[in-house]
Amino acid sequence: MSEPEGIGLAEADDVLCDQDADDYRTEGDECLGRLCRQRNLDHIRQLSMADAKALAIALDRGYSLATDEWPLREFSQFVEPDENGSRIIVLSSLLQPA
Repeated sequence: MSEPEGIGLAEADDVLCDQDADDYRTEGDECLGRLCRQRNLDHIRQLSMADAKALAIALDRGYSLATDEWPLREFSQFVEPDENGSRIIVLSSLLQPA
């Protein structure tokens, strides 16, 4: 899988991020399925592999994410905090409810 422009990963790191992304995609799909059913949405959304990889890299490197993709925004808030108790910061151009 190709990396976004500007993010270079060593091959070993890339393999680890791919493995993490697979896990996040599985967890994300379960989480999003529950959210969609709770909200009575007709279309059950899934986390794309690209979004799962972005999340894996951001978590591994301590980066923030900038996305307007609601499945990624929603699931990122359910990911376990890091060893410092911090959650990933997600930036969006969409207005968030107060």
